[in-house]
Amino acid sequence: MKSLTALHIVISRTPFVKFSRNMTGRMLAAIVMVFLFAGYASAASIAGTMSFVQGTVFVMKETKRNIFVQASVGDKLAEGDIIKTTKGSKAQVTLGDGSVIHIAANSQMQLKQYMVDRNRAERKIVVATTEGKLRFVVSKVVKAAATAESKWKTSEFTVETPTAVAGIQGTDFVVTVSRGHTNVAVFEGYVKIGNASYLIKGSITLSANQSSTVKKDETPSEVKTVTDAQKNLMQLETTKQEQASATPTAAEAAEIQAALQAVIDEIAKGGEGQKPEDIIAAALAAGLNVNQTMQATIEQGVDIAAVFAAAEKEGVDSEDTIQSLIEQGQPLDMVIKAATEAGVSKEAIIKAAEDAEISSDAINDSFEKTVIEVEPQVGSPSGP
Repeated sequence: MKSLTALHIVISRTPFVKFSRNMTGRMLAAIVMVFLFAGYASAASIAGTMSFVQGTVFVMKETKRNIFVQASVGDKLAEGDIIKTTKGSKAQVTLGDGSVIHIAANSQMQLKQYMVDRNRAERKIVVATTEGKLRFVVSKVVKAAATAESKWKTSEFTVETPTAVAGIQGTDFVVTVSRGHTNVAVFEGYVKIGNASYLIKGSITLSANQSSTVKKDETPSEVKTVTDAQKNLMQLETTKQEQASATPTAAEAAEIQAALQAVIDEIAKGGEGQKPEDIIAAALAAGLNVNQTMQATIEQGVDIAAVFAAAEKEGVDSEDTIQSLIEQGQPLDMVIKAATEAGVSKEAIIKAAEDAEISSDAINDSFEKTVIEVEPQVGSPSGP
């Protein structure tokens, strides 16, 4: 925790100061050392605690960059720490101000800034997330030592993503993030969202049961209603259930899959013959991540080539599309061919396939097959 106030030291060049330059130097050095130590101790203060861990969850400490260690319940978190969940895992962080952050599988977040003064009822908290799904339950009140609860006098709680910035005036909402999109769904209170780029003007304020999606270099999309099925899925994915075990259970996975299917079924009710881009837009607006969006699109009978074209039109990152299609069980050869025809670079395709845990040998084999299949078309003779 850092102090909310700044200290300014001014040294006046007067005869009084000149009377003992050595004494002044020693006093100034002592003052500087005191405040340096105080600042260090403040920065190292606890910002939050790992209050729930299910599956494999990692933490990278601000003091030990590039080193992820496995997290456990009770671990203390400081400003700058990064939390990362893996497939099938969940985590919960309880901040010192009383707010709770629920982290779904395959997500990452950083406690970018944490400045809280309970006695003054002031806070400034910034959470940055680059991928995944997080639910925030932000505390409405502050409880200073030996005093009754009261509202925050000054409260800034911000969530930053690659495409959006959300200012929190409410208490309960979910943020779903990919490289090209951010969806914000509000359950209670108010959340003001805008594009992460200061060049993109325009913002909107969402209230309870409303959502909006922010794409790269665009203003927030029109406001959508959060349905009961969507809310149920988001809560199941992020929030620990009663008597949740330390490892995911088959029953929990089945419950989440059933909730996801309910949302996909809602999307399908949009009508027969929906354009692929309409399906993708509806899925993203429903708070589905890219993986789930690909599942919803494929279930509507859209072929892989059309998926790529539609995803690109909706601003979905091509690497996310490739990785998601592979993880959905689509044939690697077909995915690579569709990506190649869509103009995705070989380097990007390889990286996405590797992120989907495909071996280098399998990737190379698929590329060779793809070249053989498309080569006759590219190099076919034009005439005798």
